[in-house]
Amino acid sequence: MKDTQKSKKKSSFCTSNKCTFKSAKFISGVRIVAKVLRAISIIFLLGSIILMIISPEEGGEGFRTIELIASIFFPIGVLIGLLVSWKKEKLGAIMSIASMCIFYLLIIVPRGAWRALPFTLLLISPSVLFLISSYLSRKSLS
Repeated sequence: MKDTQKSKKKSSFCTSNKCTFKSAKFISGVRIVAKVLRAISIIFLLGSIILMIISPEEGGEGFRTIELIASIFFPIGVLIGLLVSWKKEKLGAIMSIASMCIFYLLIIVPRGAWRALPFTLLLISPSVLFLISSYLSRKSLS
């Protein structure tokens, strides 16, 4: 019985009260960073949506069907996910990460536009941090 209790303690995120306090501070810090990055990402995404509406691409062709479908997921889907994360962090994070993954499959992978990858990953970094804090919170409670 004691071996089972010891293995449970080792598998949890923290085992002592002191460690729990430190982990709570760490989780709180991750959330604060995620909230600041979320605000920056929302401002940037809103600006890019406004620019797409105000000044469409020159050349007169407009958007192709696949680009219109992809724009539902990025920037719109990512923006909606970040806004949802204001009330429900985990749900919003999953929404924005899923939207970005679908956008990658529709645009980035077929075109080989890998130079855009680091930039787009920065925009969903708050979502990744929200998922990490959600996971750590759950681990510290068990």
